[in-house]
Amino acid sequence: MIGGLTHVLIDLPAHGINELFFPWALFLVPKFLRVRVELFYRNMFLFEVLWYVEDFILLGISLVLLRKIKRDGLIEKWYAKI
Repeated sequence: MIGGLTHVLIDLPAHGINELFFPWALFLVPKFLRVRVELFYRNMFLFEVLWYVEDFILLGISLVLLRKIKRDGLIEKWYAKI
């Protein structure tokens, strides 16, 4: 799980338009998600706000899991089993 989350976060700037990261570029967005929202002095669509919230949630989960791996020395334990 940690690999998938960090892969998504690291690859976001590398991809121009990828339907996995930008589903609204490929699929029709429902009308209620196209509502304009003023957030941090920016006028954005609601689906963009939800996308940023999802990114920050995944970032937090990834950092917690990476910290746990470092704190518990899990990589050394995994290599010891090989």
